[in-house]
Amino acid sequence: MDVKPLLNRPPIYPGESLSSYLHRIAKANLLEVRHIDTLVKRLISGQDDYAHPSKGKTYSILSILTGLEPYKLYWASIHSLAPVLVDEAQLNENIVLDSGFSFSKMPDKFDSFHLRKKGNSQYCPDCLKEGFYERKVWRVRAVVACIEHRQLLIDRCPICAKRLRDTAILQASCGHCGFDLTKAPTFDLSEDSYGLETQAALYFWLNAGSHTPLCVPNFSSNHLYQLVTTLMRGVRNIKHTMMGLHPVPELSRSIKWGGGKEWTSPAHAYVAWVTAFGALMDWPNSLYNTIENIFRADGGEYRNDFFFRMGIYVKALLEHWTESKNLEINRALDSYLCLKSSWYFTQNRKTLRGKDIEITKKHPMFQDFQWLLDKHAAQYLNINMAMLNVLIDWEILRINPNFKYLEHNFVSCMSVLFVHDCWSEAVANKHAALILGLNYETIFKLSFAGRLEYCKGFDFVGRSVAGVTKASIDVLLDQFVALSMDAKVTVKACISLSDAVEMLSFWEYKEFHLLLLALDGRLPCRYTQDTLLGDIEFLQSAIFELAQSNAKGEHISMVQFARKIGGSSTFVEGLITRGYLPANFINYQNISFIPKKEAEAFDKKYISLRNAQRITKFVKGKFMTLISAHALVPVSGPEIDGLSQYLFLRKDIEPLVPENRMSLRELASFLNVSTSEVYKWIKQGSIRPFCGKSFRTYIFLKDQVAQQLEVEESDLFDLSDSGLKRVASRNC
Repeated sequence: MDVKPLLNRPPIYPGESLSSYLHRIAKANLLEVRHIDTLVKRLISGQDDYAHPSKGKTYSILSILTGLEPYKLYWASIHSLAPVLVDEAQLNENIVLDSGFSFSKMPDKFDSFHLRKKGNSQYCPDCLKEGFYERKVWRVRAVVACIEHRQLLIDRCPICAKRLRDTAILQASCGHCGFDLTKAPTFDLSEDSYGLETQAALYFWLNAGSHTPLCVPNFSSNHLYQLVTTLMRGVRNIKHTMMGLHPVPELSRSIKWGGGKEWTSPAHAYVAWVTAFGALMDWPNSLYNTIENIFRADGGEYRNDFFFRMGIYVKALLEHWTESKNLEINRALDSYLCLKSSWYFTQNRKTLRGKDIEITKKHPMFQDFQWLLDKHAAQYLNINMAMLNVLIDWEILRINPNFKYLEHNFVSCMSVLFVHDCWSEAVANKHAALILGLNYETIFKLSFAGRLEYCKGFDFVGRSVAGVTKASIDVLLDQFVALSMDAKVTVKACISLSDAVEMLSFWEYKEFHLLLLALDGRLPCRYTQDTLLGDIEFLQSAIFELAQSNAKGEHISMVQFARKIGGSSTFVEGLITRGYLPANFINYQNISFIPKKEAEAFDKKYISLRNAQRITKFVKGKFMTLISAHALVPVSGPEIDGLSQYLFLRKDIEPLVPENRMSLRELASFLNVSTSEVYKWIKQGSIRPFCGKSFRTYIFLKDQVAQQLEVEESDLFDLSDSGLKRVASRNC
């Protein structure tokens, strides 16, 4: 490895980030940090970020440059925070150093909720007075206070209010107005001992501080951090007031809690963190209180149900932790969600319609106006048991977990009444997709095709929603039952809807295409009233026949054609508009098809920029250079007629493929002379390149070279030594 250590190698400071250290060592050697970046990229195969390296070889190179062991460089990088910030299920890749040690790697597309970008840094003025460098822990968004100096961190210049880059922290001055960042006024937190202790716990989890004497559940730091930051997501929606919101001592200035963009300030993040951290202090009752306080926030102004406000985030945690060892967190959250799954019904609707109460009382299993046998609930909602079980699985309907009647569940009568009440106006599209077992997109397509009746209504909390009428759903299901009875399709000769879609996916068939074909009587099906519509089955031979008819057809879909020529559907539409492709296409079931003969004729004559790059192995910038030099003239393109990408004649591109061209170095090797000699002949006009202005950019076409040297093109690489000398002497 041809790497030499840098002459000046200052030591890395405790807790310093890798980016900060590399900036400092570059400055100590009178270099720009980009020089280190260029050197690293030159010595490794592939791309890597010098300040956020993910390859073991990069650490080895940086180790030689800086004199630090590779593992010390890793612990200074953001990757070292991954075991705490990233859930276990997402840590599926490691960084392996040359020594064989393996460390966790931060996922490439990690949620920006946890980490700050380089252009949005924060700092402690007193820490900067002790040393002009960035502390690694400052990159974590949840870290918003300095526990050593007992004050909030600062994320903007106090003079010009501009965000601070990481380089501003290293220089201790604002890059916009030049203000000395060490003189910034601070927000004193010395009297808020509890708030500082919760931040100290975060420092401890991140291995950036000592143990703090808080009594929290004995779970892993990763799961504790994930839980608190999940609750922070709920707190950040608060606009005005919340029961249990942490009060900050008004020592320097007051914090105006108003939601919106102010949430990003360290002051608001501090309040949100301390409030959410309270969920750990009296486990598990404190967790339940925090969740309900978040839901009841703003005095009911924020009207939404539990799952839209908090359940989405909490449910995501449960899904990630299904295989984890922290079963106590799972058990606490799971039991709470089970108890509160229909809590929003009683909170948002205080009264019931008289007719609903009167009808429900007629059911034989109704007891104290609480529970209803599931089959009676299905009858009341006019759905089958399969649909009812879907609503139960998604916790739209709540069941009593403590008792059953044979194989039947008891469903919350309150939740059944509210579902029935909402469905009297409209079944929301997402609920229609659930109870039918179809894709969300399919509901829209069926509504657009007139098979479901579009309407607007209100959901459980009174919000306006788009959906379809329950009556049209019932009519649609009755139609499929009638078609199934007429077709008399047996189970052995069937194929499921999902398998049929997968078989026909090459021709862009979706669920709604097959359903429409069945409703038109062109595709025999099998369906019963006791299943979801998504479980419908089709006659296998009919699906095979449909596939064969598409395979033998004389048309190709627009999506297939666009993929073949290296463009998008919009690009194909532009070709049709500009006359390069005849507008002789058909539209069938919302899929556009182009005649194969016309598609093949176009492909023989023209080629897109993307395909031209593929066959010539040129990058896009090379083509831009050729076009600017008028060495290559496109027939269409952005600056010509507004087409989304350039279009060329294929006969102009094919001579540029690798086997038909030569570089200056290859031509010199062929002539058995130096590159300088060939360059002199170019200046004299003895040899004319296709294009280029320097040694590295010259391109020679083999047929032109053969004509200029009066040799056979096939002999370009087959001439004997005597032939090479003869050609060279003739050119001299």
